[in-house]
Amino acid sequence: MRSTLTFFNAYLRNWRSIGSVLPSSDYLAKLMLRSLDFQNAETIVELGAGTGAITKHLVANKKPETHLLVFEPYADFVLPLEKLCSDSSNVSIIQDIAQKLPDNFQQRGLKRADYIFSSLPLTGWEKQQREDLFSMLSKHIWKGGMFIQYQYFAPTYATPLRSYFREVRLNATLMNFPPPTWVYACRNV
Repeated sequence: MRSTLTFFNAYLRNWRSIGSVLPSSDYLAKLMLRSLDFQNAETIVELGAGTGAITKHLVANKKPETHLLVFEPYADFVLPLEKLCSDSSNVSIIQDIAQKLPDNFQQRGLKRADYIFSSLPLTGWEKQQREDLFSMLSKHIWKGGMFIQYQYFAPTYATPLRSYFREVRLNATLMNFPPPTWVYACRNV
């Protein structure tokens, strides 16, 4: 309940850049994580973690040696994320924007991720910002790795994503607010 209130209050202050009134549901988190091979993942990235609706599943299921980089630009969400991950090894909570991923990889000696999960509110972004993000992410995922992004309402990103990822699958859930919520699973092959 506390994370829901934290999320809602942050939304009221930053409604243009926080894409939802409520955190993601467990149904959405499980749909997004369905393709993740926890046993073989060495580096996982989460962009726009909010209060940790997806993070908690990543932390609970990753191997101790797997690196998890969690990007969240809003200070309101960083402390709850740090508390959520305090008992986990190889988890970095990074108070920064997604576009700083290459710098953070370089600082940590990482080259690419196996999986990148995104809860970024791309609908409010300019087209060129989205294209730049997709391009940058495709270069920081290993061959065979995946970028997984969700979006509310109508699915509109499949065509631009196909410019950067060879395989783009689309799934949806009605068990999230607001429904429907579309999940893009993009494989770098």
